[in-house]
Amino acid sequence: IKTAGIQFKIEYPKGDPGLIRAHQVQISEVILNLVMNAFDAVEALKERRVWIKVWREFQEINFQVFDSGAGVLPLHRDKIFEPYFTT
Repeated sequence: IKTAGIQFKIEYPKGDPGLIRAHQVQISEVILNLVMNAFDAVEALKERRVWIKVWREFQEINFQVFDSGAGVLPLHRDKIFEPYFTT
């Protein structure tokens, strides 16, 4: 991401989040896939930014991946969670 000149930032709360019960490999794969999709969305743009926001809410750790791309076209939104769907 850095070699492509894309700004990358991770926002997360200070302090120890405590014990997190999750499948580390599966969560890593999800985050990597979301970041790579964001990379693809901004690679050809003038403003190229990808960031991850992490926050704690009650007993949950939440995260979102954002990018400076145009977003998903309305005609694709119903299909984005179908296996092997691509645009």
